[in-house]
Amino acid sequence: MKKVMSWVYLLVLLATSSGVKAACDAVGSFTINPGSITVQRDMAVGQPITDWLYSNSGVAYQNCNYDAQLQYNIENGVKSYNGRSSGLSYNGETVFDTALPGVGFVLQSRAQKGSQGWTGWNGLSAGKTQVPVLFTTHNKGDRISFSDQMRIRLIKTGNIKTGALSGNIGYFYAGIKQTSSWSPEKVVSFSGGQITSVACSVTTNPVNVPLGEHNKREFSGAGTGTGWQTFNIGLNCDQNARINVRIDATADSDAGVPGIIKLDSDPANASSVGVQLWYRNENSPVQFGQDRYYWTSPTGGNEIIQLQARYYQTKQGITAGKANATATFTLTYK
Repeated sequence: MKKVMSWVYLLVLLATSSGVKAACDAVGSFTINPGSITVQRDMAVGQPITDWLYSNSGVAYQNCNYDAQLQYNIENGVKSYNGRSSGLSYNGETVFDTALPGVGFVLQSRAQKGSQGWTGWNGLSAGKTQVPVLFTTHNKGDRISFSDQMRIRLIKTGNIKTGALSGNIGYFYAGIKQTSSWSPEKVVSFSGGQITSVACSVTTNPVNVPLGEHNKREFSGAGTGTGWQTFNIGLNCDQNARINVRIDATADSDAGVPGIIKLDSDPANASSVGVQLWYRNENSPVQFGQDRYYWTSPTGGNEIIQLQARYYQTKQGITAGKANATATFTLTYK
């Protein structure tokens, strides 16, 4: 009989022991919805696509019971299990993958114990996948609560595929590191968001502009020119594509004004003459080697870059001859 009673007593002890809990109740729901975002196709890899995007804030952990471990601080922080295939960092912080090709993010978190003030924002330094945000002591009988909030910034990591943002971003966590007494993690996920990559295609390439034959008597001195020859560069654009133009050419140093192309090298060339390039829509000279915002296509479809060209006398003493010139047009959509 004593043997049976001893066995029952052991079971009671085991049952009592297994009921001791060292954890917090994980509560609340946390999401981020970036909304609809248009990205220019030629944006450089590593550049931010958005400003900071915020999750809702609220209690993530409550009724934290660590009475048996008063000698240790409770830790509350943030982590991410997402991949890091781009190998990029942004401002010294890890860039994680989203499920959408070409789009990654950096994340930061802040925390609040009970009704105390919020901490500052803490990010995951390059190569790190988690960071503690708040440490706190606790007394026996305390039932601490933690509120959390996350923010992310989307980063271009490669060629972007138009599509929806989905999946998990990161997790809040709480517990005691020294004893591995962790509460359940609270996930932060995308609740929406659409990325659209936009650009244009050139429909007229190359562009040949015949300036015709002219008599020297059409010029009356340095700074004068022939009649303008208008021409366009045709584009087909996605809606909201931001068209930026860069024109590169060898400037004629004798002209003393911007937008004059030096004639192509040829022993049969005319002298004291260059080719002047001009933006028709703004009535201004082309500045060689400079990116210039031109237009945002409001509805998409066909667009044109409006230009004009003419022969321009750069100095006294024109001699007759060939007068060909070359410029390179580069279009970006940033």
